[in-house]
Amino acid sequence: MYQLICRSCGRIEDVDRAVGETTCLGADDGSGFRIDEAEVTYWGLCPACAADHDTSQRSTAQL
Repeated sequence: MYQLICRSCGRIEDVDRAVGETTCLGADDGSGFRIDEAEVTYWGLCPACAADHDTSQRSTAQL
């Protein structure tokens, strides 16, 4: 399970890993570590904050 976190309002949602993507547990950097867990967090804007951001960008561009 991965998390989505909104940079603006802090909203958090859990999501399943992306379909067709390889798992990050397969990472091998030659360190000798035996990886048994990984955490993935996606950061961005939730739909509401993205809409507010787009609206404010358009308003600023019109000035």
